[in-house]
Amino acid sequence: MIHIWGGAWNSDANPSIEKNLGIKEGYHYFKTEEEKNEFCKHLHNPIYCNQGLMINEKYGVMSHKRTIFVGTFKYKDKEFILHYDFGYEYPEDSAEFQFLENNYSCDCNRSLFIRWEYGEDAIPELDCGDEIKLLEYHFEYLD
Repeated sequence: MIHIWGGAWNSDANPSIEKNLGIKEGYHYFKTEEEKNEFCKHLHNPIYCNQGLMINEKYGVMSHKRTIFVGTFKYKDKEFILHYDFGYEYPEDSAEFQFLENNYSCDCNRSLFIRWEYGEDAIPELDCGDEIKLLEYHFEYLD
């Protein structure tokens, strides 16, 4: 799997990798190493790389999977199971960091997630804080 993104797809990119070669920003999958290598020849051309072309290559079992964080949260006397889809190829440790230490560890975001999954009447929209407790979590991987 090759994930590509960056300035090479800006509207003012010149030359345009998308217009010239038909290569779109996003995820590209290959059945053989030869197919991947042929595709990468175009990407490594300096006329495109110098425009801010970002390339991330992944191999193995996760190369076609979406990382889903599944957590059980408690707010007052209610429990909620949330499913947060981080998209394809998202590293488990980064997803874990988001919910344990970063932005998603705060009530302001957790209350929004609960309201999105359970409806606006499930809980109030909370300010920053730590009233919503994460009881347990695991990851699921979907095609």
